[in-house]
Amino acid sequence: MPPQLAPTVWRTCRVIACGTRLRLLQRIAADGPACVTALARRCRLSRFVATQSLRALQARGLLRATRTSRWVVYDLQTDPAVRHAADVQQAVLAAFRRGETHADIRRAATAFTHERRLLLVRALAAGPSTAPALARRCAMSPNALYRHAAKLERRGLLRRSDGDTLRLTSPAGGIVRDLLRIALRD
Repeated sequence: MPPQLAPTVWRTCRVIACGTRLRLLQRIAADGPACVTALARRCRLSRFVATQSLRALQARGLLRATRTSRWVVYDLQTDPAVRHAADVQQAVLAAFRRGETHADIRRAATAFTHERRLLLVRALAAGPSTAPALARRCAMSPNALYRHAAKLERRGLLRRSDGDTLRLTSPAGGIVRDLLRIALRD
């Protein structure tokens, strides 16, 4: 029997870095549990797109699907088997309550959509490092390190100083701060 695959933080962030999925999640948060057809209609999506997007959210533990007769109803119950699902869902819902836009949420989530960026963030949480030392510690080429570091820098999570030293910054707030906490905990 193959091993059980557990969703990772970076793959979950890939799922929430999508406007369509965020719209569906926000609609369920606002209106409560709903079937695919109702959600598709309310979000002005085809049933196919709504179904695929809802399945992606469910696969990462962010929603629960319950079959009732011929209907599949989605609600905000997270999957307890997915270690970080409740935290990610709560971060997204808090962002909605704070008035952060889908673009804000997508931009923040993309900082964490690659396992190498998570490696960099976790390595820098221990303290500043020079780029060559960080590349060795994270087992990545200098080119890969600079490419991922640039994205983290654009998202406000990393700063470069003189001598090519990289350091993790503390985001002012919002979902980027919440996702950073989750990434460092996982």
